[in-house]
Amino acid sequence: MRWKTVLEGTDEFGSAHRSELTIDKDLERTSAGEIGFSVEDGKTIMAHLQQVVVNQRCEAYVLTSRFCMDLREVPTDQGLRQAQDPDGVRLPRG
Repeated sequence: MRWKTVLEGTDEFGSAHRSELTIDKDLERTSAGEIGFSVEDGKTIMAHLQQVVVNQRCEAYVLTSRFCMDLREVPTDQGLRQAQDPDGVRLPRG
């Protein structure tokens, strides 16, 4: 028998995500006394779930890590910025 686990979710950007995992259970395992999912099957399911969630969170972080909420754009320079007061005087770091 083949079992398919489907994981569906929507992230904070409104994008839908879907992932499937298939586990095969043969008749020999059932006749040997194994009924339901084994601990190893559970570990496989949880590892797949963890992988999907971590990948989605990493993608979300990458999309938002350089996004300035005040400017509504991604800064294009890669250098360090010098802080200035309203008169244009450079402020010391620290």
